[in-house]
Amino acid sequence: MCILKYQLVLLSIFLFLFGCKLESSVGVSTDSLVFDIAFDNGDKTSPLSLSQIFDSVSYIPLKNDSGIIIGGIRDIKFVRNRFHIWDNKTNALYVFDNKGNYIQKIAHIGNASNEYLLIGGFDVNPKNGEITLFDSPARKIKRFSENGTFLANLSLKDIIRDFAVLENGDYVFYTPDYLKGKNRRGAWQTDSLGVFKKQLVSISDDFLYGGVYPTYFRRINDSTIGLKGEEDYDYIYHITADTIVVKYQLKVDIKIPDELKKRPILNFENYKGEVYTKNDYFETEKIMTIAVSNLKKRILLFYHKTDSCHWLVESEEDLVEDIKLDTWFQSSYNKALIGVLDCSYILFFPGLREKFPDIDESSNPILMVAYTK
Repeated sequence: MCILKYQLVLLSIFLFLFGCKLESSVGVSTDSLVFDIAFDNGDKTSPLSLSQIFDSVSYIPLKNDSGIIIGGIRDIKFVRNRFHIWDNKTNALYVFDNKGNYIQKIAHIGNASNEYLLIGGFDVNPKNGEITLFDSPARKIKRFSENGTFLANLSLKDIIRDFAVLENGDYVFYTPDYLKGKNRRGAWQTDSLGVFKKQLVSISDDFLYGGVYPTYFRRINDSTIGLKGEEDYDYIYHITADTIVVKYQLKVDIKIPDELKKRPILNFENYKGEVYTKNDYFETEKIMTIAVSNLKKRILLFYHKTDSCHWLVESEEDLVEDIKLDTWFQSSYNKALIGVLDCSYILFFPGLREKFPDIDESSNPILMVAYTK
């Protein structure tokens, strides 16, 4: 069943009615949507058949016939028909084709200009395939060509938590942290040389609440990046080289106490039911999904853009698995959501061992690619 509980509104009217004030100049999209997220809803659910949003699922083993062993996948980006995989255990970035065949790796650890100490994130420019790594201890950006040749080294003045490369080569950086001094906060755009261009999203110094999550940006297509904003406004932004708009807002029925807004929360477990957090934001050209948790209950929002329908899922019983998913998602790109099945996970479950009989303890992970419809 398609639940049409969202409101199609002009966000400027919504902000006027509810007294919100943006600190940065964010464009208003005429098709901005507001979704109600209600924890106190009497356990009402909106069951979702996975076939309503997914067309098919394929499994892609990452082959190790070249002696390449993946230690652990922290992030995946599928760009220009290649899987770019950040292995945080071996501190390397691997590239495979769309069939799982190994192409190359970037693993230059050290202090030289073409080397890094520790990968803290990466992105791939869809226009030319250039691979950009963030060396978090050195606070530097390392740029490589599509074939792995070192191109440039860029020093950053600010502490960042995530970044993305725009189609024109500009960077967009993000940090939610309140840091005393001159460190920028929120989202800002620079040119390809790191020269500041404009502040995209600001966060008030009075709002210190929020957790640190590994991923804030999602590439929706070659030109558009999605950004999951903080709990001050609960916006999801769409960013291109020239524009930023509020595409979605979550209207959560929990009001975070003012005294908690004004300080960082390090242990959310102490405030179960009083606060909420957001994670697992993924977006393709056809669907958007995000999870909201008050530490007692977790609500999954699925929105199908083509059908203008959305579902709020609170338990496994609300999901009708007429399309089988063997794991949950870790990444997304314009056409699909991607999950990871590592060998230990597969070997633990008899059904998966039967499904993937060639997997042993030395096998690389298998990617689960769920194509959206």
